Amino acid sequence: MAVLARTHREKRVARTQPKLAPAAGDGELDTSTATVTSFKVPSPSLLRVAVRFWLWMLALVRLVAAVWFDKLARRDTIQRRAIHLRNAIVSMGPLAVQVAQQISMRLDVLPLAYASELAQLKEQSPPMDVWEAFTRIKAALGDDSTTTFEAFDPEPIFSDSISSVYQGVLQTGESVTVKVLRPGVVKALSAERLAIDLVLKIITVFTEVRDAYIHNLRDELPSLMFETVNFIRAARVQEIFRRQTRKHRLKYLRAARVRFYNADVIISDHVSGVGLDEVLAAVENNDPEALARLEQMKIKPRRTGLRLLHVCWWGLFEATLFSNLEETGHITVEPGGRLNFSMLGHTTNLDRHHRRLLATVFDRMAKHDIKNAVEMLLQLFNPLPRIDIHEFAKTMESRIWTRIFRMENKDSPSWERTSTALWLDVLDTAREFNVPVSMSVARMMQSSCLFDQLAARLHPDFRVFKEYRHYRKEAVRRQARLVLRKADKQSGDTGMLIEGARKLFAQLTLYGEALFEDLPIEFAPAAKKSAYFVMQVMVLFMTLAKLTAVLFVGRLVYTWYETRDWQPRASIEWVLSFPGYTALAFFFVLITLKRLLFRISDTNDDDD
Repeated sequence: MAVLARTHREKRVARTQPKLAPAAGDGELDTSTATVTSFKVPSPSLLRVAVRFWLWMLALVRLVAAVWFDKLARRDTIQRRAIHLRNAIVSMGPLAVQVAQQISMRLDVLPLAYASELAQLKEQSPPMDVWEAFTRIKAALGDDSTTTFEAFDPEPIFSDSISSVYQGVLQTGESVTVKVLRPGVVKALSAERLAIDLVLKIITVFTEVRDAYIHNLRDELPSLMFETVNFIRAARVQEIFRRQTRKHRLKYLRAARVRFYNADVIISDHVSGVGLDEVLAAVENNDPEALARLEQMKIKPRRTGLRLLHVCWWGLFEATLFSNLEETGHITVEPGGRLNFSMLGHTTNLDRHHRRLLATVFDRMAKHDIKNAVEMLLQLFNPLPRIDIHEFAKTMESRIWTRIFRMENKDSPSWERTSTALWLDVLDTAREFNVPVSMSVARMMQSSCLFDQLAARLHPDFRVFKEYRHYRKEAVRRQARLVLRKADKQSGDTGMLIEGARKLFAQLTLYGEALFEDLPIEFAPAAKKSAYFVMQVMVLFMTLAKLTAVLFVGRLVYTWYETRDWQPRASIEWVLSFPGYTALAFFFVLITLKRLLFRISDTNDDDD
């Protein structure tokens, strides 16, 4: 295997023989040259688990001893404890550092001082041996492929304890990136997980840490640890993300196309441009040469920061999943300013119910309606433990108001105008009242904090809620265009038109549905007849309102397609005279009356 010089990248590259499947059609994955199976975690040996458990216990003993020495010396602080924890984890090796970096995202479990210290951990793993990488690439691609690499750069552009990323050039002249999983890393992580799980059990028994926190953390450890090594899931998620950016026609965002993947290798298109970390360095160092280069490429840092915010909100409210963005190096800013995600990193999805609640929280906060925002926010934490809910809500509302005042003050420092401190106060309040937070909600807050911080570094003068209002207007227009495009494809199909109109209306009434269908959390423990009566009447009112609006919008769209003229008055008259509407309304009223009569006849009256 010869090594030669190539002017294409002005680097040393190696000509090699592994073959690559032909590039699939746009948006398609070609896996015909390899067998793609589900991701499986191998079982480690008991000896390996025992060794790692013993090492973790020794590190825990050293940590406790260091804290006790600080107490005897009267210098014990939470910052010093966080430093001792970081040093203990560093002594455990690069895989432990990887695990600690993922646990640091759980701001609801760890105080900010600990999370900040763990987030600063950096791996010091040597690059993967290039011949080992070649062997794994050959084993993945096989010998029946029709296209080979023309050149392959033996120096990785990124390397950690999990994988190494290389650059290559196909014989067609297209540049690609090749991500190769280190051999044996999945089994090593499996042993690490079992050892940590045993340590957490011991911590639960011999400390005062609440069992709910440890239980949640133990349940989430597999997802936290194996998500980065599950190449099959990563490639499929990347393709889903790419397709959705195209579906929503986001001109400022796209994802690199995956050409080939299996359990050990991911090959995707190489993205040309400037790394987001380079843009951040140019702005923060005020480098005139770098800023001039960005100007020549038509990359505006301030606009890039605002686009990052829109990407975060789009992932939370519109896309199937959102990214937690652990590495800024995974984002490339193309000439012209478009953002390109080469790797999504950790991704999470929120179900429809939580998306509605979260959207309502943002909408209410943007309008400074903090009381209703807190009521919606508490429902994200369901099921709540036995706590004083009124005191919990009151404390959270007070802290959020304090942060809102600082965020809306133009004279506040840029970091105070982000939502980071707000979400940290929310999580601190939850931890103070011993309220566990699900991983999806914790990751949502983490993602929002990270994107806000990046936006503040690129655009120090931005205001979160002002930009969020701009995003909401764009999102509504985007959803309207989606419905109209779908209607154009299904012209003449009245059922599809009504269905599209219904979905559009659901987006426009996002926070209204959450507000009325999920009443304030204070009503949850109240089974009194008066509260039940009010709840049923409100649900009936909202149901009839949604039914009327859906039929009205459907009739309005249908009339426009038939006559090319909007006729709102005629449409509402049609709805009110429609027999099906009357029948459905009568049915809902009967159901509500039946529920009320059943509750009134209940033997458990208000005096019980």
